[in-house]
Amino acid sequence: MGSEDVLEILYRLFLRHGKPEVVRSGKGPEFASKATQGWLKDQESSFGSRLFVSAPPRNNVADLD
Repeated sequence: MGSEDVLEILYRLFLRHGKPEVVRSGKGPEFASKATQGWLKDQESSFGSRLFVSAPPRNNVADLD
């Protein structure tokens, strides 16, 4: 899956569910690409709030305590 695929999916998700506060990914090349970063920056302008890609938490296991 490349950045063009990611952008198409994100666009459809934004239309259907609205803009998220955070886009969380594993920081793979499809999210780190100039195309994806530029598109997210454009979305920030049109939505008037901050949108960014952040890495998922290091430990994906729920705390059982």
